[in-house]
Amino acid sequence: MAPESVESKPTQPKPLTQKDAGPAKGGFLPSLGLLILEIILPAVLSGGALWFLFRNFNLWQLNRTLALVLFALALVVMSSVLGIFLDTVTSKKRKGYRKRGVKFGTGEFTRLVKLALGGVLLPLALFTAAVLVKIPVGGTAMDLFILTSQPPGQNTPAERIASLVIQTNNPSINAIGIQTLAGLHSPEGLGQLVRVLNEGSESLRNAGLFQSLSKAIATYGIQAKAPLIDAFNKVNPSSRSKSTGLSDDLFTRYFAGSFESLRNEMKNQNPDPADQEAELARVDAAEAQLKRTLSDIRAQTLKAASGDPRLDFVLRTFLGMNLSEDATLLQFAKAVAADASYPVSVRGSALLLISKLGGKDEYAVLFSYLQADNEILLARSLEAIVALQAKKQR
Repeated sequence: MAPESVESKPTQPKPLTQKDAGPAKGGFLPSLGLLILEIILPAVLSGGALWFLFRNFNLWQLNRTLALVLFALALVVMSSVLGIFLDTVTSKKRKGYRKRGVKFGTGEFTRLVKLALGGVLLPLALFTAAVLVKIPVGGTAMDLFILTSQPPGQNTPAERIASLVIQTNNPSINAIGIQTLAGLHSPEGLGQLVRVLNEGSESLRNAGLFQSLSKAIATYGIQAKAPLIDAFNKVNPSSRSKSTGLSDDLFTRYFAGSFESLRNEMKNQNPDPADQEAELARVDAAEAQLKRTLSDIRAQTLKAASGDPRLDFVLRTFLGMNLSEDATLLQFAKAVAADASYPVSVRGSALLLISKLGGKDEYAVLFSYLQADNEILLARSLEAIVALQAKKQR
């Protein structure tokens, strides 16, 4: 009997199981993460390297515009070089993903897009945002970057001037030094003025220096907000309740209205222009003498005050700025005004700052202080309400 012929059957393809599909599916997320890392990391590393270089070589001493242009070019060049380097380093990893069936993020087109994004577009976008977009602490992110990248050990002209102001007891040199720093009107100039405030705070007991430094920092406007609030918060809590001396508006609060009324009465009582002029000149002389006397009294109280003068200084400086609204600063003023641990002079200045920065919603806050037992707070709250009313009419 002939043996049965064995009929050969074609081999059926083995269906792809979940176990076989796993590597491709499991490699997608790592491939995506690697792609994102290669786009973001070059700009981040380049920004950190430039911070180090600008800090150690003090390149911010150059013209600001030139320094920013150099910064942008260097950021793009360094990001592009780092992007190419990372692309080379991770090429084997991408090949491994391709072998596992992962196509996303491993093709040539994706590679070009990645290099364009990470090396050019993202660095330029970050630089533009840092220069133009305001941040809550005041100024732009680039202003903060410049302030933090100032070299601590470099003996720059601005630093030497600030050191001279801090170390000398000569009021004339102090005033000229502060005026010089204010004239720089640069991040370094502001940084050194704040340094004078923090390291030479005891010299603020000199009324003239107090005024000069306050006006100098106030010219920087919102850029000075963050360092001023930081200086305020640095005051030792144990000394917050201690007196900071009399405020600088004694004449305005107690005598300005009376002198004005006296002038009007003299004009009405004496119609002769020559006699009027002579009498008004005597009133002006008496007013000037009273202002000098009050200034001397305030200077004595500043010297004798045991509290930290930075508390009053920061509030008076904010009041001297050309600001009409700022939500962060308004909340700061409300917090200070409500905190009974601060001297009443400081809290009173905070009430004035509320009226300067707030709107009609702040009437309720200011009216609540009309129930205060302290006369200074009462006077300040009324003054703030009047100022808010005048602001509404403009």
